[in-house]
Amino acid sequence: MGDILVVGSINMDIINKVERHPSVGETISALETETGPGGKGANQAVAASRMGSQVTLAGAVGTDSYGEELLALLNGENVNTERIMVKEGLTGLAFITVNGAGHNHIIVSPGANEKLSEADLLPLMPELNQAKALIVQNEIPWAVSAYIIKEARARNVKVLVNPAPVEHFPVTILPSIDLLIVNQHESEALTGLQAKDHVQAVQAAQRLLDLGANAVVLTLGEQGVIYLDRNGEYFREAFQVSAVDTTAAGDTFIGALASSIVKGKATQEAVDWACAAAAICVTRKGAIPSIPYWEEVRALIEEANAIERGQSVK
Repeated sequence: MGDILVVGSINMDIINKVERHPSVGETISALETETGPGGKGANQAVAASRMGSQVTLAGAVGTDSYGEELLALLNGENVNTERIMVKEGLTGLAFITVNGAGHNHIIVSPGANEKLSEADLLPLMPELNQAKALIVQNEIPWAVSAYIIKEARARNVKVLVNPAPVEHFPVTILPSIDLLIVNQHESEALTGLQAKDHVQAVQAAQRLLDLGANAVVLTLGEQGVIYLDRNGEYFREAFQVSAVDTTAAGDTFIGALASSIVKGKATQEAVDWACAAAAICVTRKGAIPSIPYWEEVRALIEEANAIERGQSVK
């Protein structure tokens, strides 16, 4: 059935490369435009699969050619697509603008994703019964996410939630989440506290614990990652790489983190592997095409460990 169940969005990305992001009211020309598979649910499912986990993805695509293309791609990534619904109308679209520094702006048109219902997930219970972890985001109707989180908790399945986009995410759900994964923007939206440096980030993560989260991972981009639970804190510096495109970096981190956890890695080691996966991701263009495989992540981890020990790297 699979070690990891992902319930979330499936999109086709339309990516514009620009020298800089436009100002309000300004029109600029793109350097190039391309399309590619994406959506937080699909990205995270592929990331976990490429890390060697058995993954089932539940979600929805439309009756257009994009839907057919995405299903074929996911099947090619060894992701179980039997629980992906086909809904009348358009597949979800993400309009992504990437500037010369590799930073992105994203607008999502939900399409079939917003048509997913709780009833659509009823056939999913056999997969949930066998899963070790559930990954949920916030690009499908929240009632659907809340339902599957409740069902996972009832079965003692580890629940990982990335509340992105963070709008309308209820903090009352936090006690039902085993591991909350947020970036600086999402953390500030949930707590009202800035997380621009390490001290602020720890304070924000602690506030999320106070609100009911059982454990928090707060990603700080090039500054690194903070993990905080009621037993203590772990900080991981970011791997030093030259960023080309940050699209799907967060999703790659989450998929790699979940995969590492279900394989039995300790939390600190799982965070290390997730950081390495995200570091590789940002050196490449696109969403799913940029997600690394387990062997690549292992090589980066081994290289970093060798450098730390003062050994030469061949």
